[in-house]
Amino acid sequence: MRDDPRLHHPHPHHPHPHALHHVNSPFIEALVKQRVGTMADLLRLVETYQPALTQAVQSIAADGIGDPTLAVELLRIDEAVAALGAQRSLLRAAAAGSVAIIVPLPPHVASRLLSVSTGPLFSTDEDHIPPHLSRYNPVSVERLMPVELAGQLAEVEAIVFEAFVDGDRIHGRRGLARLLQTLRQPVRRFVHSLPHAPHRARLIDIGPTAECLFI
Repeated sequence: MRDDPRLHHPHPHHPHPHALHHVNSPFIEALVKQRVGTMADLLRLVETYQPALTQAVQSIAADGIGDPTLAVELLRIDEAVAALGAQRSLLRAAAAGSVAIIVPLPPHVASRLLSVSTGPLFSTDEDHIPPHLSRYNPVSVERLMPVELAGQLAEVEAIVFEAFVDGDRIHGRRGLARLLQTLRQPVRRFVHSLPHAPHRARLIDIGPTAECLFI
């Protein structure tokens, strides 16, 4: 077994509480910042850029709400509730050791998970691993033989990674796509949505947003 710094954390199962930030997607935050004229305008924006929210907007309109500003606020709250529920589920699974963590991940996500997780930790090996993650010695997906990768994923019930959302599809790094193709069992996919595609990273379509839980 590799020497895992997570096992030497002074309080591995009692991390300090983290402030609850980043519970809304870049799309919802953009809607909040701009003035949407009518419910029809809001529906067109959603159908074009975030089709997964179409039904939610239609449901709000069906309730008799015609104010797009109120509708956006309701969308924001609904999304935040869903994201917090996903974060809770992810933390419980990570503490049970059943989550594979794929880095890079932003500090506010990685530090919370790595303080409790005993599951496998991988890197996509396409980006420089920043200092806050390098000390955990993530295993490069690209350096593992398929049988080795499959073995390390055998007991995994969930994975967490970052990806870029484009409409109703998500796009991730090549190493992430390889890891997903290696999985032999269905898993929950927890996704941190990137505000834009990473510079110089070659992204691959890895599936629909409907299969993901956004954190």
